[in-house]
Amino acid sequence: MKNFIKIFALYFITQITIYSQIDSAEVIDENIFELTESLFENNEDISSYDLVNQLLSNPIDINKTTVNELTNLPFLTLQDAQTIIKQRDKIKYFNSFNDFNTIKGVHPDVLLLMKPFVVFNIPDEKVESKTTSASFNIHSRIFSDFQNERGYLDKRYLGSKIKSYNKIGATFGNFRSRILVEKDAGESSFIDYISGFVEYKNESVIEKIIVGDYDFEFGQGLAIWSPYGYSKGSDAVNSISKRARGISAHTSSDENKFFRGLALESKLGNFQITAFASNNKKDATINDSDLVTNFVISGYHRTENEHSKLDNLTETTYGGSVKYSLIDLFDVGILHINSAYNKYLDFGNNFSLNGNKFQFTSLSYNFYFNRLNVLGEVAYNGEAIATVANIFLGLSNNVQFVTTYRNYPKNYFNIFSNGFGETNNTQNENGFYFGVRINSDYGKFNIYYDIFNFPYSNYTNGFSSNGNDFLFNYENKLARNVKLNLKVKDEIKEIFVSENFRQIIGSTEKLNIRGTLDYNFSKSIFGKSRIEYVKFNEQNILEEGYLLFQDVKFKFSDYFTLTSRIIFFQTESYNSRIYEFENDLRGVLSNSPLFGEGLRFYLLFNVKPTNNFYIYLKYSETYKPNIKGSGSGYAEINGNLDNKISAQFDYRF
Repeated sequence: MKNFIKIFALYFITQITIYSQIDSAEVIDENIFELTESLFENNEDISSYDLVNQLLSNPIDINKTTVNELTNLPFLTLQDAQTIIKQRDKIKYFNSFNDFNTIKGVHPDVLLLMKPFVVFNIPDEKVESKTTSASFNIHSRIFSDFQNERGYLDKRYLGSKIKSYNKIGATFGNFRSRILVEKDAGESSFIDYISGFVEYKNESVIEKIIVGDYDFEFGQGLAIWSPYGYSKGSDAVNSISKRARGISAHTSSDENKFFRGLALESKLGNFQITAFASNNKKDATINDSDLVTNFVISGYHRTENEHSKLDNLTETTYGGSVKYSLIDLFDVGILHINSAYNKYLDFGNNFSLNGNKFQFTSLSYNFYFNRLNVLGEVAYNGEAIATVANIFLGLSNNVQFVTTYRNYPKNYFNIFSNGFGETNNTQNENGFYFGVRINSDYGKFNIYYDIFNFPYSNYTNGFSSNGNDFLFNYENKLARNVKLNLKVKDEIKEIFVSENFRQIIGSTEKLNIRGTLDYNFSKSIFGKSRIEYVKFNEQNILEEGYLLFQDVKFKFSDYFTLTSRIIFFQTESYNSRIYEFENDLRGVLSNSPLFGEGLRFYLLFNVKPTNNFYIYLKYSETYKPNIKGSGSGYAEINGNLDNKISAQFDYRF
């Protein structure tokens, strides 16, 4: 292993000299992958990737959009959005991407990344009617492990190893519909989870109506947000601020954080009014006193015990929001939500969910002053007030700065929140975040520093604790098609540690240092190399780890592509794990933590037999030579090999 590491490191360095032509489509695909990795690389919940899918599936009309809507793109700064709108208003509209690509003051890489997220509909006042567009698509996925988990061997799992995902969608004019059916591995029913919606969009007073499953985003996520969340990514400026999209159809396979019922969005002048009502079932644990002791969010119904928690709780929610906007200057909104349950929630302490009726009220604001953007939210749950405030400042065309303050009291419990922070429960946390992004002739720099505090004991620590998080991320094109990325991330937290057979307050530090090189061998062969080092220190007990990987992508034609990766990793325990974000079936991204010592590789085939039919096939294998088994409980696997196969079939017309 050590000799291979040396050889790999030498090979990594020599790749800097590689130079060749590469087409823009491959650049866009790689940029989208890098964008998603930067947003979610420390998040094992890959359903968040559906956020990027939603943005790709619903491109923005660049000739009608506003600054506020453009900043929904998580990689676009306020300053970039303002520059784009000013240029559009100056020339009236963009005819095509060729016009758009010449904008001064926005980095060319940003404009290229925007290409799949926007459309260029040319306004024509003479056209009185539009041709009704229609489309239909089918997505079908199948996943299976080759190894048998203990749940199958002991006959505890009720169903087969097959995990399936089937989605049918249709669009006709202003209408869009979709139905999704999913089965997790080990579940007995192939329709264990069903989700669907019908959506109507128009440019009249009623802008949007959704019947079925939907999400709702408001403000900065303190009162309500969708399942799609990201926090503290490699983009130090954009990753911390949420841009609410209001109501949107629920297209994710997330089985918990969505609404089921009716929602509508209306626009009256400068006012936008949203109303919704929902009645949904939730998985929950019920004790002998008929009290709900916790929500079950895994979505698994593989065993008798898991199946007994299925749909135990009925949640009824209704509410709405009113937002006043003065285009490109400010918007202010107010939200109120009522939520009730058919059983009493008793989560065990005074600062958790207790009761069966809850109310949440929130005020959001968003002000624009030239290159200054001030936005935030204040939310009230009947007992406490939570706040978050962001200030963005464009110091020049190449330098953007952001600072954020958050204060979430210990008794601000909320069912639907997903605010920015070190944890995702928007409770018992306060902190300051500072970030800067610099574009220069020497490359792009992203730097942030986050200081946070948990004032009271929580489920992790039985005491108040502090921490800080630092990131330095550098990107530069060494040649036209050779890109270097260097990243350093250091996080320190206080925890309970063991010393001389007693628990004391100590600290942990996790340092990650990563180098990545993207390049191409030819017009049809592309590569990526990465070296990553991790150091984990808990009260002077040191662990180290290494990860090396090599990607090679072969584009044999427009109809057949092969993507491959081989990974070598060595860490001392799960504490020093390293996340390895990888390509997967279209619409899916894997992000598993690797730890111990071993080798992993995968092969991903993309085949396009016709213009409307797509086939994706992936085989992956993880081998750990020094273990006799992996996993725990019913998920335990005998042996040192874990291999999987998955396939997807897409038909669109």
